[in-house]
Amino acid sequence: VSSLVSSAGPLLQLDMIDRPVRKQSIVQILQASLEGADIFAHQTDRDVAAEWIRCCVSATVVTSYNSRVYRIKQVHFDKDPSHTFMMYQRDQKEHMEISFAKYYEAFYHKTIANKYQPLLEAYPEK
Repeated sequence: VSSLVSSAGPLLQLDMIDRPVRKQSIVQILQASLEGADIFAHQTDRDVAAEWIRCCVSATVVTSYNSRVYRIKQVHFDKDPSHTFMMYQRDQKEHMEISFAKYYEAFYHKTIANKYQPLLEAYPEK
């Protein structure tokens, strides 16, 4: 946004910034990139792990479950959807342990298709 002054008076210049949105998931992109390789062999295949990092780290994504924009910070190959975290339940005023897979099923009604995919750490874009 910038403002200019001309003989006709003040002018306001707006620049539109748009990003193309892909309809493919990260898993679909990796499957196309690795051409038939097992994209979940990241524990044993360094090339597969490197491709996960290349495709994901610093990528901007839009989630299908809440349509928010996130930037991927890191790929955690040591964690998968079965790993758990502590979640605070306001109604019961206590902490409970829940897996990432169960969390997405309970709160977003989404089932994680592959239980061996690595965990992507992402932060909301501002």
